[in-house]
Amino acid sequence: MHFRSCVINYPEENIKANLKLGNRSLVILYNKKNAEDEIVLKLTRIKCWKVSGMSSYESGNQVTSQLELSIEYLSGKNKLTAINIQTDQAILISMSIQTMVDEILLKKDGKKMKRPSDRQRVRATQFLTRNKSLVKSGSICQNNESETTSLTSNTNMPDYSKNDLFENEDFITNDDL
Repeated sequence: MHFRSCVINYPEENIKANLKLGNRSLVILYNKKNAEDEIVLKLTRIKCWKVSGMSSYESGNQVTSQLELSIEYLSGKNKLTAINIQTDQAILISMSIQTMVDEILLKKDGKKMKRPSDRQRVRATQFLTRNKSLVKSGSICQNNESETTSLTSNTNMPDYSKNDLFENEDFITNDDL
C-alpha cells in the first residue's frame, strides 16, 4: 500500500518521504543527495505507535491542523528510536499497521484471518413492538400474517401504559451520591 508524501524525522530531521506498507514492513523512501534511498522498518520491531493532532497558527489567525504518527522502533539491541511522521493519512497508516499486527499474531497462534465469507448466517430474531405485534426478520408488514403476528390478551405479557411504566421505580438523584 502506497501513501502520499509526508515529512519524517528519521534518519534526519524534516525529510520529505514516501511510505509503503506491506510484507510485514513499513518502507520509507526518501531522496538523499540526488539518489533515492530507502529504510525498511519491520513491524515486529515496532514497540508502539500513536496518532496525535498538531495545530499551528499562521498569519491572520488561520489554524492549520496536521496529524502525526509517532512510532517507537527497536533499531538496535536495547535501543528505541522515536520516529515521527507528519501526514494527513496518519489514521489510515495506523489502522493498516494494526491490521497487519493482528494478522501476524493470528498466524503465530495458528489461526486464520477472518474474511467476510467466513461469517455464519444469523437467523432472523423475533421481537415485540409497542403495539404488541410479534415481528420476525426485522421488518413490520401491514396485514401480513407471515411477517407479523398480533398477540392476544391471553399471553402473560404485562400491560404497560405511559403513566405507570416507572411508577414503582426508585431513582437515584444527585442528593443520593
